[in-house]
This record gives sequence, C-alpha cells and structure tokens, in this order.
Amino acid sequence: MKYIGSFGLALLVALMGYFFLEPVIHAESAIQLRIRATVPQDDFFQVFFQHDTSVAFSEKLSLRQTVRGGDQPQWVLLEIPYDQPITKLRIDVGQNEDQGRLEIYKIRLSPSLRDSDTLSIKNDFQRNEFLVPMGKGVYQLQSWNGEYDPQFISTFEVSEYLCPRNVNTEKNTQIPLALWGAVLLGVLAFWRSLYVSWDRWSKLQIAFATLVLLVILVPVAVVSLDIEPTVNVSENRTLEERPAFFWHTDFTKSFDRYYQDRFGLRSWMVQRAGIWKTKLFRVSPRPEEAQIGHNGFLFFNSRSEFIFDSFSHQDRATPLELNIFFEREKYLADHLADQGIKYIRTFWPNKHTIYPEYLPLSLRSAIQPGPSLVDQACQRLAKEGMELVDVRPHLLRKKKDLQLYRKLDTHWNYHGGYEAYVAFCMLTQKELGVNPFPRSSFNISYHESGQGDLLTIMGVDSLPGFVDSVPLYQAKPELPSFREIKDPAGFPGSTTITMCDKAGDGRTVIVFHDSYIGMVKPFLSRHFRKVVYIWDTLVDVDLVDQEQPDVVISAPLERFYGRLVR
Repeated sequence: MKYIGSFGLALLVALMGYFFLEPVIHAESAIQLRIRATVPQDDFFQVFFQHDTSVAFSEKLSLRQTVRGGDQPQWVLLEIPYDQPITKLRIDVGQNEDQGRLEIYKIRLSPSLRDSDTLSIKNDFQRNEFLVPMGKGVYQLQSWNGEYDPQFISTFEVSEYLCPRNVNTEKNTQIPLALWGAVLLGVLAFWRSLYVSWDRWSKLQIAFATLVLLVILVPVAVVSLDIEPTVNVSENRTLEERPAFFWHTDFTKSFDRYYQDRFGLRSWMVQRAGIWKTKLFRVSPRPEEAQIGHNGFLFFNSRSEFIFDSFSHQDRATPLELNIFFEREKYLADHLADQGIKYIRTFWPNKHTIYPEYLPLSLRSAIQPGPSLVDQACQRLAKEGMELVDVRPHLLRKKKDLQLYRKLDTHWNYHGGYEAYVAFCMLTQKELGVNPFPRSSFNISYHESGQGDLLTIMGVDSLPGFVDSVPLYQAKPELPSFREIKDPAGFPGSTTITMCDKAGDGRTVIVFHDSYIGMVKPFLSRHFRKVVYIWDTLVDVDLVDQEQPDVVISAPLERFYGRLVR
C-alpha cells in the first residue's frame, strides 16, 4: 500500500508529459498510407494517386515500396506528398506472379477526419479480377488472360477523408519521442517520490516495483505509438466502444468495460493464450466454433452457421417438409420450363462429408446414423423422377489421389473446385452438353500456407506445425478467356457477371450460389457466353423472369440446403 502514491504520481507525470511533448515533437509530414499484410514472397507494393479524376493514374504520381516476404504480418508504409488535394488512390499489391496468396488485415490513412483512421477494404475500395476473396482479408492472387495486376481502387473522396489542419506540406522528421520522454519522466517521478536510499531496497523489491510500473506503462506505450501487433482474434461478442464523456458514475463503468476490451496488447495476449493451449494440449481455443482433426485438418463446428447440425445429420427433414420441398421444386421447374429455361439443382459437399476420417472423435461421435438432409432431398426428388446432381461420389474417389479441401479453411481448394466442375459437367451432359476442359489445359502450381479462415474463427493468426500445400490453377493461352463485371446495376449486391466472347456456347446461365463457387467459376465461365453469379441460396424467380436466361443452376453449400427444404 505504501507504494500506491508513488505509482499514482508516476502515472500522472507520464501522462501529462506525453500530452505536452506529443504536439511539440510529432508532426505529420505527409499523408501516411499504412498496410498491415502478410506477404509470403518478396514483392513490391505501389500506390498511385490522382489530383484530378479526369486524368488517368500515372507512374509520375506514384510511390513504390519493396516488401520482404515472410509468414508474419508486417506494416508496409507509403508516404504520399500532399501539395494539393488528392481525389483517388490505387494500391497495386504486388508484381510477383508466384505470390499466390495475400492477407490484408488493416489499411490506415492518416491524418483522418473520421474517429478511426482504419479504412474498410470491403467498403472503401474496389478490387479487380486478379484478387479472389477467400475469407476475411484473405485473397487468392491469380493471372487472367496472360495479365497480372492485382489492385484496389478507392471509392471515396480522399481529400474529404483527410484532416487538413494536420497536414503539413513541408517535410519534417517524425521522431516518436513523446511517449518515451513521458515514460522517463514517470520513472524519475516514481523513484524520486520514494525518498529512500537504494541500500534500503532489496533486489526483489526493486524488481517488483519496476515490473508493476512496466505493466502500467507498456500497454499505454503500445497504444499511443500504434505499435500493437495486428492479430486476428475472433470474439463471440461485440467489443465495447469508447464512451463519450459525461459527468455520471455510468461513464466510469462504461470506460472500465471499454478499457478491459481495448487495452494495449490484449488481442496479442488472447492469441498467445490460444496458441499455447493448442500447442500444449492439442485442443482448439474455441472448440464450439472450430476443432482440430487428424492429419493437420481443422473443421468448422459452429451451430449458428448450420454446419454442426448438417454434418451430424441433426437437421433432417420430416416427411411433411420433404413433400412441401418437392412441391416447391416441381412448381419452380414447371414455371421455368414453360419459358424454355432449363433448371438444374446441385450442391457442394461439406468438408466433413468428404473427409469424415479426419474428424476428431468429439465430432465423429456426434454423427447420427441414417441419411443426411441432402440424402433425403435426393431420394425424395428421385422418387418423382427429378434429380439433385450429386458430385459426392466423384469427390470421394478423387480424394485418394488429390487433397480436395484446404486443411486450415472451411472451403475446398482448386483441386476440389475442378473435380466438382468435372463431375457436374459429366452428370449434366444430357441437359447441358458441356465437356469439361482436361486438367492439362491448366498450369498448376503450389504454395505453402499456414493461414485459413478457420484460424480466424479460432481466434489465432497461425498454429505452429500446421501448414497446407495450396494449389493454383492458371489457364493456358489456348483456352477461351473471359472478363468479369463486378456488382452490375440492376442485380443484388455481390453479383458477378462473366462474359466469354469466344465460348462455343452462346447461352446465358444464372447460378445461385455461396462462397464455394469461387473455385468453380474459373472453369465453368469459359463454356458460356454469359454467366450471372448471384450470391443467394434461394432462386429469385422474379430476377430469372426479368433476365430470361437459357439455364438456371441452384448450387448452395450442403450445410445451407436446409434453407431450400424448409
């Protein structure tokens, strides 16, 4: 208790010193664009900026930064001179065609008029076709039609985002001394306030007092200097936001909850605890969300995302629900047939369905005997002479030779997407008449990755010893190429249209899908003149009536099939 006053004085002096020193020492010299990313191989990042949107981006108004490859997140800093207002930014995220994969955690632009200088890569930027989203901040980099230029273009007015009073056009040296000066003042105040000689202190007392002081000041230093390591920690709740100040005891309670959620190094500590839990006990930090299986496979386990009930067969439909499902599907098929539109139903299997042998015991024991929901749907439709195209038998055969799903992710890889495409084409040969391109039509490369969306779901960046070999398919020049149109007008959000002018088939196809289509789209799109990919589990009849395609394909993921049945 006798040291509380000394600690309090030290903290007060440190905080006062920081607030006095910071505006004197620190000055913004230019716009700072900071990108927090994991870049596996050496590469270059380049930012282009415009002063006038009527003038194209040019090398003259650009900055380039070398990025060293590695498996850990790093900050890439680009300082843009601010001598006149800037309207748009274009960020080129690499020139190395062998990169394969990129993870972007944060993009910051300062000084900002917003409460936070962190930009939303989804809402504030538009990606191009060379970047295929694989999960939160994870992108597959790929060449198309012999070109490679992955980039993001800002969708906001940059000058309106910036805070003019903090932008200096003259170059100043930025020296982050303010906080360290404050810490030094605090330490001096602490020792001075004790009024005792060193010989009256034991080594243990000195070590303890120093440790307590560091525990108090280090989180403050980390936040103030913005040097906190960026980690992906998934929370099952919304973290507290900083409350507005008001004279009431509720403010202190709110601020206490905010600080407990936001103090420096908190996310890093949570992540480290999860990693050690996994390393020492071989268990998931969040077993209710994802679990560790055999042979390096992780498995999704969330009840809220339908996967647990799906793989465990606990979502089975009643006879009445199956009858209603059949009547609905028959009505839809007849409605489309009356307009000359072919209707094809399929689904993409869960990872658990293709690799049940790698499930941990806790998940295997949850599987109930009997048919799954998609088995029920297949049987009910077949009873009435209708088909639900089932690619599972083909994938189960092919998994003996190829790894079809990503070990650390909920999705399949390009091998899985290709084999599903081949099976789909063979099983719909009578209806579509499409012959799949042979595997030899693609150049296949591999890269090692220790990342995946299941790690994010588990609340960790990586797991020691968990590495996956991820394939990348690149079409050879002899294949017909296609172009993509993102978010076209008149369609739901996240719609993509592909146009293949050299396709031998002039038909228009609408595909209703979810995220698994990303590994099928590069193959299927080359067969038809126009394919409209709509991110929706259910077929939108009004949209189909409006577009009048030749073919409609319903292709949800297995765990979402309950939305169609019920």
